[in-house]
Amino acid sequence: MMFKKLNTDFVSTPSREKSDEEKYWDQYRHPLNLRLHSRVHAIKFLNLSSKSFLCASSNKLECYESRNGESVAYFFKEKVTCCDIRKDDSMFVGGDEKGYVRIFGAKQKKPLRMIKAHDLTVTNVKFSDNKRSLITCSTDFKAKIFDIATSENKFSYDQFKDKATCLDVKGNSNDENCFICGSYDKTVRIFDTREPTPVVSTIDHGEGVDTVKTFANGTLFASGGGRIVKIWDMRKNTEPIKMLADHHKHIMDLSVNSDETRILSAGIDRLVKIYSTGSFECLHTLTYPAPILTFDVAKDDKYLAVGMSDETVSVKIKVEQQSVEDKIVPIFSERKRKVLEKTEFHIANNKTQIKHLKKEKENKTEVFLRQFKHTEALKAGIQSLRGKKSEEFYALLFELERRDVLDTCLTGIGLTDMTALLRFIHESLGNPTMFDLSVTIYEKILTLHGGNIDFVNNQDVNKILKSSLQKVKNRLKLSRDMTTFASQLEMLESAMFNYYQDDLPKSFELKSDKLDEKF
Repeated sequence: MMFKKLNTDFVSTPSREKSDEEKYWDQYRHPLNLRLHSRVHAIKFLNLSSKSFLCASSNKLECYESRNGESVAYFFKEKVTCCDIRKDDSMFVGGDEKGYVRIFGAKQKKPLRMIKAHDLTVTNVKFSDNKRSLITCSTDFKAKIFDIATSENKFSYDQFKDKATCLDVKGNSNDENCFICGSYDKTVRIFDTREPTPVVSTIDHGEGVDTVKTFANGTLFASGGGRIVKIWDMRKNTEPIKMLADHHKHIMDLSVNSDETRILSAGIDRLVKIYSTGSFECLHTLTYPAPILTFDVAKDDKYLAVGMSDETVSVKIKVEQQSVEDKIVPIFSERKRKVLEKTEFHIANNKTQIKHLKKEKENKTEVFLRQFKHTEALKAGIQSLRGKKSEEFYALLFELERRDVLDTCLTGIGLTDMTALLRFIHESLGNPTMFDLSVTIYEKILTLHGGNIDFVNNQDVNKILKSSLQKVKNRLKLSRDMTTFASQLEMLESAMFNYYQDDLPKSFELKSDKLDEKF
């Protein structure tokens, strides 16, 4: 039987070279993923510092650091639905589902102003460009303007036929009177409150409008609703300049880059579409793991933050790739010097022996901290206690408390690790450096695990707690004895000075300092 030889030489197809647009957006990478406890309703980057962004979620506004996720919280009584930042970054504002608007100073956690703006949920809020007014819209079919200084309602419009959902100030107007507002009645209204009829123009989008975005030139704006983004010219508003229909599910938010050469749209189809504002051609698409509810691009294009329906925020940072010309290629002598720095020289029998130094192994706790795996870092730190590395463990506990994640870490460790931690804290109660933190950790452990039956019935835990209680009693007794001793010394000092009050010997005055130095 004859077998035909098969040709196994396959021709490899060349891979498609990436376009400049793809290369540009590939520079955005994930340094940070934040897991929140509720859906994200709004994200805004600060205007002057792109290293921070404001996030509206649950009943609070949180100002996050873009690189490490550290945050400062501004609390509301109700669920926060929208937010904005004043041009100078000095004030934050948020609206809630009960119709209240709260204004915070950037460095003050208590609200500077609380305004009852609407009867129902505040859907959007904006600072005017002149920084003196606040523009709001709501599900009560109204749009309003408030004076920040006096909380006075200066303008109100109630002729929407459905919920007023979104608004934006007119680009570069530097005026509180000009803004646009979209509604679920399928229209976008252009306002100028100085006119006798405040609605200058009404534009039919064709779908319920969820988001609007103005351009800096002051005449163009985009409206997003349904699966379509429409670009409009305010001077010729009968027909849109362009219709962008690349999404296959609902569009939720719009944004532009710093020089407005790109407009970005995001929706519940998990896609961010990037268009050129010159040709309005779709140049690139970013895909995310969950439906997108809101997003924003930093004012210097360095960061891109996306809030998704799975209660997560994804922050991408632009990492510019170094060109070949910018890369420094070390010459031979530099490479030789680097090798020599990692070696040891030994002279034996008139011969030089070279021994390469081993690279020190990186500490596990440092790796976990850098990756923001705080619970894993605490577990690794407790394991290191067996090697008597108490100083490093002190530093780890201080760092976890500084990051305000110690409660979460104490909840996430098991009973064995908890017992080892309690034993360490018990031994540290006499250490003045660790005393305050030891007391804090004890309080947190008893609060978080006091209702846990396994914790309460554990013999080792009870033994440690009883020993700590006895140590605290002894310390209190010692402090009371010291207080009594100090009061007796004060009485003796008073009696001695009263004795010499009329005729204090000069020699006593002169030599008192020297006596103090000796004792």
